[in-house]
Amino acid sequence: MPAYRRWSLTAQVSRLPLSGTPLAFILLATAATGNYRLGGVMVAAAAAAEVLFAAPVGRRLDRIDTVAAIVRLLLAAALTLALLAAAGALNLWGAILVALAVASSTLTAGVPAGLRRILTVTVPPRLLTPALALDGVLIEFAAVAGPLIVALAALATQVGGVIAMAALTAAAALFARGLSAAPAAPATGAGRRRGTGVLRSPGVLVWMGIGLAGAQAIGLAEVSALPISESLGGGSLTAVAFLAVLGVFSAVAGIGYGICSERLPGSAGQRATVLLVGLGAGTGILAGQLGLIPTVVGYALIGACTAPLVTTVLITVQSLVSETQTTEAFGIYTAFIGVGYALAGAALAALSLHAALLTAVLTLPVLALVAVTSRPRAD
Repeated sequence: MPAYRRWSLTAQVSRLPLSGTPLAFILLATAATGNYRLGGVMVAAAAAAEVLFAAPVGRRLDRIDTVAAIVRLLLAAALTLALLAAAGALNLWGAILVALAVASSTLTAGVPAGLRRILTVTVPPRLLTPALALDGVLIEFAAVAGPLIVALAALATQVGGVIAMAALTAAAALFARGLSAAPAAPATGAGRRRGTGVLRSPGVLVWMGIGLAGAQAIGLAEVSALPISESLGGGSLTAVAFLAVLGVFSAVAGIGYGICSERLPGSAGQRATVLLVGLGAGTGILAGQLGLIPTVVGYALIGACTAPLVTTVLITVQSLVSETQTTEAFGIYTAFIGVGYALAGAALAALSLHAALLTAVLTLPVLALVAVTSRPRAD
């Protein structure tokens, strides 16, 4: 389907900056200040902005021409990232770097939800589930490619990673111009109350929390890749290699889980428990700083649990809400994931590397207990 291929190309290109900017911010801050902690602040602040603005921007996109709005937002974000690269090259104040990082994240906060909505008019309903399954695999390749592009661009100039992310954001805006337009939703009172109904469901909140805990662990593994690499005597390419291991194992596990999920034993809560424990074990290995091979094993274990956990959470959340609440629930889920990444960045900025990683090791068992004792309808 040409329309789906165009949508998928736009979605993957738009995701490259999402996966690459955390490493790009870390590299830019390290080059500008000689310390990665400012980069952790930038990552945390940008993720917090995404959380705060994902819902309002998403609701606004429901009321207007979604495609045209996404194009404008992506172009504005590309310009903001270009300004951030210039500010980093000029070694401007850290507060300016953080402000520009926040602005770029704010502008793209509603883009994933908008693209998800466009997909519903791009493919027929009977092909929507297979399209989402294929997209879930492609996400992992985008997650690997983004940091790799950043690392390669940084070899040319200290701010090359941010410049590359600005160029990719502009390219995504150009690709988005050819997408099918999603019809605007009526601005009724009932429509405005959907998000409230989703948040009031205890089952949904439990699974949103599980997604948040997983995102915190995954985010810590990603933003800690460079400090871990440096502690082992490596550099940015070694950090990208760690992230590549995570992404490859996540993609393979996601494909396998998609094929075998219906035949696997246990409820959704029990599966989530196993996956959360796996994430905790992998993060604990990273926190132990046991050497190169154990670090690779830790990233592989985290990757093997990532895609199955995301799939389990999304499928369960979708089963807990009505069909008219699916898009709203997806937007709220994106915000919770942003909170997890914000916590990861904040932990790296405020704590030592070892202590930051331990925060996930301590958090995940709590959510695992909640998952195994919960009884949502999806089970």
